[in-house]
Amino acid sequence: MRLSKTKARKNCPACKGKFTPTRAAVKYCTDTCRKRAARKRQAKKQEVGFQTTAFGSWLVGQCRRAGTVQILQGFDINDLYKVWARCRKANGFNVSEDDPSPKFEISHIAPVTAVGAIGTLHPKNLVVAPDYYNRSRCNNWDNKSGVWLRPIDLLSTWKVYPELTAKEVAEKIVKFNPVGFSALVSNVKLAASFRVKMISALMKTGLFTLRQLQTQSYESLVALYEVLQTTKQTEGKKVYRLDRLTPFEVYQLECERLAVEGVSGDDFYLFYSNEYECWDHLHGGVLTVYSDNILFE
Repeated sequence: MRLSKTKARKNCPACKGKFTPTRAAVKYCTDTCRKRAARKRQAKKQEVGFQTTAFGSWLVGQCRRAGTVQILQGFDINDLYKVWARCRKANGFNVSEDDPSPKFEISHIAPVTAVGAIGTLHPKNLVVAPDYYNRSRCNNWDNKSGVWLRPIDLLSTWKVYPELTAKEVAEKIVKFNPVGFSALVSNVKLAASFRVKMISALMKTGLFTLRQLQTQSYESLVALYEVLQTTKQTEGKKVYRLDRLTPFEVYQLECERLAVEGVSGDDFYLFYSNEYECWDHLHGGVLTVYSDNILFE
């Protein structure tokens, strides 16, 4: 029996327009509206647990460190995600904690805690660099390179107070840039943080309660998780592994991303004999080493 047109007319929940469905169960007027609604539902799910994802956890930590979510202004958050993902890829996957190759961190050009300035998370203010270099920098800065905010520019609305929970900070992040955040979760499937993944894997063994695992330090969880991974390997299961990049490989990639002319791929030894100066150059310093009789400065 065919539905009458008057009874069949519905309001599409996506575009709010009226339409006549071909079947009583049809909810949206077109496939475009159906897919748009699905993306919105996915974005809502990501928003609820954003702080538990690897990127979200890192972003919450950065806003806590700066004391404000305004460090997210002036750029597309998708571009920030790409820098973060680049750093993750440089560090490899399933690399043993005993691996001697250097790890990489996201280093600020204009520091977060400089006097009279707060370095933002603008991709042009960030460099993927070895951890030993990043930690040696402290607050060294030429007071002109990078992207930063003045304390006078900060608004109390976006202040991140120490007593705020991770979820509350995440909510401020979403509220600060709802359009950018929605675009991010539509384009990228954010994965759970490694801590959340470790707890989930360890819970499946039946040896621990959720409360026991949540109170463990990150280092303790890593130790337990590595034992679990070793057990899996002895059972004949393959574990995917991606080796870390070398500092020189990361340096070349960052030169390309930041559009900075540096030591070329033919000068491997030149880079390592002047490594700190090369990284300083990416942070706004002058490069004075010779490469093929050319002086960079």
